[in-house]
Amino acid sequence: VAPPPVPSSPPADALASVVAFLEPFAASKTLTALGIATFGPYDFTRNCIHESSPKPAWRSVNVLEALSGIAGHTYDVVIDTDVNAPAVAEYEILKRTNPQASSCAYITCGTGVGVGLVVNGQAVRGLMHPEGGKIPCALAGAFKNVPTPPLLVEAMQDRNFTGVDEKHGMSIEGIAGSHALAELANVKPSDLPTLDDSHPVWECAAHALASCCATLTLMVSPERVVIGGGILRRRCLYVMIRDKVHAMLDGYVYPLSDRAKLDTYIVASEQGDDAGLHGALSLALRTQ
Repeated sequence: VAPPPVPSSPPADALASVVAFLEPFAASKTLTALGIATFGPYDFTRNCIHESSPKPAWRSVNVLEALSGIAGHTYDVVIDTDVNAPAVAEYEILKRTNPQASSCAYITCGTGVGVGLVVNGQAVRGLMHPEGGKIPCALAGAFKNVPTPPLLVEAMQDRNFTGVDEKHGMSIEGIAGSHALAELANVKPSDLPTLDDSHPVWECAAHALASCCATLTLMVSPERVVIGGGILRRRCLYVMIRDKVHAMLDGYVYPLSDRAKLDTYIVASEQGDDAGLHGALSLALRTQ
């Protein structure tokens, strides 16, 4: 079933559109479970978008309540972030070829950078949920075999570049997000697709995302890292990221000491632009 266009704001209109789409399925009782993959930060204690959300209109909106009990019908509803949900979907894909797998990481890179994690077969929640895009990017000296990309050095030294992340500066998102890459390349974000694969800005993106992958590998030890999002339509980035991760880890993580192992460890999402939809479906299927 093709999803209808849904306005992103105001929240009441967006949620009303979703309810209208789901109502026939609820009324006919063919809706047995609903998975919701939402942007964050999300407050699982209060079941609402957190007050720190960069989308002011959505702060404190209870999405779970709004989408429960449509047409008076009872069905299971489960909600997680729009990166944790795709991580669950990618984990289910991984288990098809590796039934013993217990973990998976999902990274999306577009306007921002998000990280979802599955550990011991479950999406990670603790104080809140993973916010891996806010991890500081490894710069000069952090990994001795991997220097900071020259364009990034030049931008920091000559243009006072401090990262495009209001609260966290030179984070993964502050360097690899589309607005950061556009500033580094001195173009508009909409012009990034016109740049050649050889443009030095892509090394900056690869460096930041490799830093994220290496950090996740050392801290969480996932059995697969899946990367998607609009920036990763630049397919050359995958090889660049794998090369940099191999150099950063420098053989210490012995299952990845052979560079060829990175080709099946850091992979593209099979879901493409529909990662969130597949993630929400995976959440719903887990209730059945």
